[in-house]
Amino acid sequence: MEIFFTPQFKRQLRKLSRKNQEYKLLIKQRILLLSESPNHPQLRMHKLTNKENEYAISVDHSIRIVFSREKDTCYLLEIGSHDEIY
Repeated sequence: MEIFFTPQFKRQLRKLSRKNQEYKLLIKQRILLLSESPNHPQLRMHKLTNKENEYAISVDHSIRIVFSREKDTCYLLEIGSHDEIY
C-alpha cells in the first residue's frame, strides 16, 4: 500500500515527536506495518462512524492515526491522542 502524509499530519507528528522522542520509532513501525499488512491485528484498525472512507489505527493505548483509504493508497490525516482527534 502506498502511504501519503497530509500537511496537517506532518505538523501534528512534529509536535508529538517533540513531546516524546520514543514515539518516533513506534509511529514509524506502525506506518510500515500499515503499508505492508493493513489488516494486521496489532494495528487494531477500525472504521470511523459518520466518516466516509476514514479509519483509525492505534500506535499505543493513547495515540491514534486517522487515515483515509482508497484501494491501494492511504492518506494519513491526523495523529494524536484519542481525545484530540475524535
